[in-house]
Amino acid sequence: NLPKETRGWKLYNWLVDYVKNMSVVLPLINDLHSDTMRDRHWSQLMDVTGKNFNKGPEFCFKDLLDLELHRFADDVSEIVDQSSKEAKIDKKLTSIRSTWKDMKISFDKSREDCPLLEGLEE
Repeated sequence: NLPKETRGWKLYNWLVDYVKNMSVVLPLINDLHSDTMRDRHWSQLMDVTGKNFNKGPEFCFKDLLDLELHRFADDVSEIVDQSSKEAKIDKKLTSIRSTWKDMKISFDKSREDCPLLEGLEE
């Protein structure tokens, strides 16, 4: 419970803005920690923020804060969401490849104009 006159102070306003920004940034950073984030998604993040960085062993929390993610919250959420959806598609494609990898396909060529697919092995 601060006195009302503190609300006019620059420091007070800066601190309120900083806390509001952090309340947006911290969940975004948590989302960016997803295993589904690939290099292409980090490149998209660089494009959105207009800042370049190396996501190597030296990459740290301060580097994420320097990106000012609060200014790009919707774009960052979209990138993370896209990475998640792409991971689901990749998983499904892997399953399909696995199923069809050893599948033997043969055609009934008794009709010259239209070969027909014969029964598939289960």
